[in-house]
Amino acid sequence: MEFVSLNSRRESFMSDALSETVQFEFLKEEVIRNVTSDLGRRHRSLWLTKRPQRMAGFSRWLKITWPCNLWVATSITTQRSTSRTKHLLRVGDENTTRFLSVEPQWEEVVLEKWLPRKNWVIQGGESGPNAHGFHVDWADSLIKQCKSSKVPFFLKQLGSNVCWKHEQASFEHSHGGNWDERPKRLRVRQFPACEPSSSKRDT
Repeated sequence: MEFVSLNSRRESFMSDALSETVQFEFLKEEVIRNVTSDLGRRHRSLWLTKRPQRMAGFSRWLKITWPCNLWVATSITTQRSTSRTKHLLRVGDENTTRFLSVEPQWEEVVLEKWLPRKNWVIQGGESGPNAHGFHVDWADSLIKQCKSSKVPFFLKQLGSNVCWKHEQASFEHSHGGNWDERPKRLRVRQFPACEPSSSKRDT
């Protein structure tokens, strides 16, 4: 299974393609046409936004079946931002894969109420010289939440400012992304099935 992140494509590099200034006609041509092309259908395309309400509006505007290889997500950084997940449920149909990108995480978040209708969770700490602290306990908590709801979990990185047992941890890898430097319990990188299971679909 190959993944293509739409954030790395020219139409949304280092930006959010669902900005109010971007017309739906443009998104249909640049996103939908590409992911449904002969070459595009060979991949699972990941579309991440901080504006899932606009993605839901785009989904309604299309008036066509949402491509099943176009996986959609919203970013979560704090507990307050978990409210974005309700808009994600209005994107696509019962065959749409929806996931949450809890990155960069700035505080502990509880996702249990949303997980039964999600297909994947990606978690990561912030990178860079002024990164917010990422507490290892947050990873333990989210792994437990996902396991309880039977949702695949992927720990991408711990970030540049890792707090471990009330102390700052030091890793050779600047983003805390080296698998071998983590405790075994945090070596979790799971992927969802190619199609959402019936228990995760909208009804």
